[in-house]
Amino acid sequence: YAHVTHWDERAIIKIDMAQFKYVKTINLADCQPITGVHTDHGLLIIQCQTPVTHQLNGQLVVDQITDALVAYNPHVRAQRAYLSPNQHFLVNVLRNQSGPAATGHPTSTTSTTTTIIVQRVTKAGVEFLYDVRTSLNIVNCEFVWKNGNYDAVLASGTANREDLLYLSLSDGRVELITGIGRPTNGSHRGMALAAKSRLLAVTATESVFLVDLNTNRIQCETTQRHQKPNTLIWS
Repeated sequence: YAHVTHWDERAIIKIDMAQFKYVKTINLADCQPITGVHTDHGLLIIQCQTPVTHQLNGQLVVDQITDALVAYNPHVRAQRAYLSPNQHFLVNVLRNQSGPAATGHPTSTTSTTTTIIVQRVTKAGVEFLYDVRTSLNIVNCEFVWKNGNYDAVLASGTANREDLLYLSLSDGRVELITGIGRPTNGSHRGMALAAKSRLLAVTATESVFLVDLNTNRIQCETTQRHQKPNTLIWS
């Protein structure tokens, strides 16, 4: 099955992909879905906001087979959610703005902090593990297999910061990888991972950096200048 949404609706539409036809509409009470992930355990995990004010109001878990609402957690609020490839960890990213931008008038005095909420995903549902707070504006995430587990590499879109945040998902240990240049267009970071070699390509304002995730060190920067690179694909 696939699930789709319409903006400003408190529902998801279930589609049978084998026959490509509408199945039903699942009402979500006060949850307007903004992002969601499917798991092999048959769960659909949705991040919600309120319909009118668009305030984040929690996480909803739906059984994909019965369409029942099986859990609601008002304390896990995030704009983005990333599921690890082995589907053991869910990384939720909550960006908080302070200053004039929080009321719709961004200025140079605006600051953004991020709370990274890590959960364990099981057949029974979703379990909170820990959270990490950072002054970086996290805008992208990749997962790398290392030391028998998946870790997360989170890219900063903070204009004056040249950092990646490396997060060991099993124990919450954090390491900063610095010197990757300023983000494209002020806040964008494209990333592409070569999984076998653990080489991560990251965009910057005028170049692309290659990071060796075996050692968490920068390996090189492209000598050819690229004007505001956006998307990266390993071939």
